[in-house]
Amino acid sequence: MQHQLWTRALFVVVLIGLYRWYSSMPGHGPEFAARTTAELKLPYMEFAGTLEQSAGDMREHRVIKLPNNLVVLCTRDPDATQAAATLHVDVGSLADPPELNGLAHFLEHMLFMGTEKYPDEGEYIAFIKKNGGQYNAFTSLDTTGYYFGVANSALEQTLDRFSRFFIDPLFAPGSVDRELHAVDSEHKGNLQDDYRREFQLERLLSNSSHPFSMFSTGNLETLRDGSQRLGLDIRQEMIRFYQKHYSADIMRLVVAGNYSVDQLIEWSAAKFSAIASKGDSRPASPGHPLTPGVLGKIVRYQTLRNVHRMRLQFAVPELKAQYRTRPDKYVIHLVELQSPGSLFDYLKAQGLATEIYAYISTINMDGFNIFDIVIDLTPKGFEHYEGVVRAVFAYLRVLADSGPQRWLHDERRVINDLEYRFYENPGVVKWTLTRARVNLNSHVAPKHYLSAGNSAIDYDADAIAGFMAHLRPHNYRLFLGAQSHGNIQLAATEKYYGTPYLIDDLSANLVGEAVMEWHEPYRLHLPGPNPFVPESTEVVSKSVPDANVATAPTLLQSTDGYELWFKQDDQFAQPRGYIRLHLAYERSSASFLDRVIAGILDECVNHILDKELSNAKISGMDYKVIFRMAGVDVKVTGFSDKLSHLLEAILKRLKALDIEEHVYHDSLTLLQQDYQNRRNMQPFRQLHHDHIIDNPLFDQLRTKEQLGYVVAVFETSYDAGQMILTFLAQSEANPAYLTQRIDKFIREIRQHIANYSASDFDAFVQALVSLKTTKLESIEEEADRFWRCVSLGTYDFDFVAQEVAQLKMLSKSDLLEYWDQYVNPDTAPHYTRVDTQLWPALIAYPSESDLVSYPESVIALSGCLDRSGLSGVSTADLARFVKRTSLSIGIEKSLADLKRLYSDKSADPQALERIAAEDSRIRSALEMALQASGRPAPRVIDNIDAFKATQQLHRLPEPAMELVPKFTT
Repeated sequence: MQHQLWTRALFVVVLIGLYRWYSSMPGHGPEFAARTTAELKLPYMEFAGTLEQSAGDMREHRVIKLPNNLVVLCTRDPDATQAAATLHVDVGSLADPPELNGLAHFLEHMLFMGTEKYPDEGEYIAFIKKNGGQYNAFTSLDTTGYYFGVANSALEQTLDRFSRFFIDPLFAPGSVDRELHAVDSEHKGNLQDDYRREFQLERLLSNSSHPFSMFSTGNLETLRDGSQRLGLDIRQEMIRFYQKHYSADIMRLVVAGNYSVDQLIEWSAAKFSAIASKGDSRPASPGHPLTPGVLGKIVRYQTLRNVHRMRLQFAVPELKAQYRTRPDKYVIHLVELQSPGSLFDYLKAQGLATEIYAYISTINMDGFNIFDIVIDLTPKGFEHYEGVVRAVFAYLRVLADSGPQRWLHDERRVINDLEYRFYENPGVVKWTLTRARVNLNSHVAPKHYLSAGNSAIDYDADAIAGFMAHLRPHNYRLFLGAQSHGNIQLAATEKYYGTPYLIDDLSANLVGEAVMEWHEPYRLHLPGPNPFVPESTEVVSKSVPDANVATAPTLLQSTDGYELWFKQDDQFAQPRGYIRLHLAYERSSASFLDRVIAGILDECVNHILDKELSNAKISGMDYKVIFRMAGVDVKVTGFSDKLSHLLEAILKRLKALDIEEHVYHDSLTLLQQDYQNRRNMQPFRQLHHDHIIDNPLFDQLRTKEQLGYVVAVFETSYDAGQMILTFLAQSEANPAYLTQRIDKFIREIRQHIANYSASDFDAFVQALVSLKTTKLESIEEEADRFWRCVSLGTYDFDFVAQEVAQLKMLSKSDLLEYWDQYVNPDTAPHYTRVDTQLWPALIAYPSESDLVSYPESVIALSGCLDRSGLSGVSTADLARFVKRTSLSIGIEKSLADLKRLYSDKSADPQALERIAAEDSRIRSALEMALQASGRPAPRVIDNIDAFKATQQLHRLPEPAMELVPKFTT
């Protein structure tokens, strides 16, 4: 004990010394005042000025700086049931060594693999899952971010684990190969992503001596093979990168939870002060990646999705110091306008484009930035792309000739001020993520740590004019993407994504200043005043204590024809509203024809409304009009002042709907593209995860077996109350093998659940209660919850309270009983399961006869053998081998017999050696096939309608309350 006290005292003395040295440095005195924590007396510096804080932000904030120069924003949210923290490091993939592309990303993965204080590599994730949390990390060009959200009660313990990532990570040698494969799997999972394919092409074709031109994700070739070719130890290179760049001086930490700010400061100082301070460890900026030699080019490339995309890319300077004026935001606002006289209004009217948007790379980029104007073209627009480019520059000429307009800035400022004044709490996770990222900008003054990034604030005409001066024909390059480029041959192929492309010089009539003289025929002009800008922000409602908040809306009127519900806001005290209507068809149908007609109507109506009402969407309001097979949904939200005007305008247009021929054809084309593009969608979505079995599944299939980067289990609730438990894995392995591994997990997880201690089970329950009782963030979120109950006809407005009450009574035996009743394939009396398999082109798809004739385990084994380069044995021969082989002889003898079977077929000797490899999937596939011997082949669904007809119909939802309207007609 005496030794521990002495060590702690010495630690405090060292910190005080560091603090005194730091506080004496120039520029770190007047704004920050010396402080010590209440409990451990740890030194830190606190911002002594006034934080620029929204009047609607009821939380308490403090900015501190630890002795190691780590800046921390501590936020107390008294309504939060969840807590969160985000730490951003101001270094990303642009710091990768040229010979080891993806090293920063690989380091991000390895930081999760245990620390000296918490050496078990799965402990951090398991602890967060146990406490109802979430976690993730990401590597971008200029930054690397790590974050978590967790039950409020577990914040201190999670912070202790989280902080060690940046103090004493183990970088366990045993995890290196596994995480290299995880990085590789992540990259392969992105190969179908057109946005990543295009972005990598942009980088490849930039200045080759600039780090922007490198491949940031990394894969086995760039990391494992690349280091081996150079005689380097990839683990040591990663550690060297960490030691060089991960400095507290270039980190920003945000911690938020339902604790006093003093307590948050105490924990921050105690747990993060030990991060090493190494000064400004960011790599020096080597200039701009878009040098004159790479500008003035046209790049045609092939997309996977059926799109026609144009991108004009301009070289612009660094914008970090202009975070208060954001001249780019002024230009983006005008480029994206859809009102009469705008660029998009012209392109859409001519049938040339369907969407336009613009953005800069990121405000935090050091030494350079890139401004993109992206236009989704119609086939006609793609064919006449030169005319579209001329229209873009004609519009830019109009903006340049008109000069910066103070009234336009002021109009946007009014809306921005209203959004900031009537602030809607984004939740602790989103808050920490946003603030940590924005405050990485070293130009942001501490007093702006809460407000920076909330769009433009100050007006600077010179900055706007200076930014627009870079948007000239001599300072851009053009990208054209489509599935087909006609007779043009795309002769080159990008290395990492396999994207075919062709690069050439832009034609002379698209690069000279004469391009900007073509503005007269287009009739382009600046917008007029926005009629939807709110004029009144009176708040009629008053917030009441949480215990008195009404938990249900009031039914004002009800007849056979309609229901009218209303709730006066009593907890947000904001000048915002929500109106939603469902206009039911007299006859509803689920036919494919009706579905297509609804889709075309949806596209046509929104095409028309977006032109007439687009100003509403930039005035703090929003609308959605969705045509479904059963009726039309209309939803308007935002500032209340002109919300009724917006609804009236929508309904008038619906009543007097007139669809022009070109609008119909454009909408039909978009719908056709959408149907075709669904084939290339990522085969997964991140949904609500099951916290009890999600982590074991992830640990087994993702961490131990390396089956793929995406492994998850989640539940899906459908409209009528049905629930489906979904297990998901995305991998290079054949889908039959994945299904078998998931099936094995389902059969074994029951014992894992049974082994949970009472305290562990209670922790899971409390974590789920915490998630369900998280306070609503906005009027819209509350109203959407009510609308769900009304539209389903359940009227169970207090369903969250009911679920929480049931959760608190739940026992482990209840869960096991449920599992055995519905999920366990060996015990469930009405076991209903559908396996959906997406077979990639690289893996041979089994024949229909094989699928219906042989057990899936044999199909899985055959796929693993084929993937390993072993062929010559038919599925029938393999099935006979499995049938006559028994596990009783042992897996090694069985593998030897399998090897002999393929040897007789003159298989590749090197491939034969893979059969008995310890980490071979063939080993586990054979073991599963032998264990499953005798199980019938799965039923293949070849007629979906016929399959549905065999399923038991569910009951219609029953109202939870009697509907008694307040008024009668």
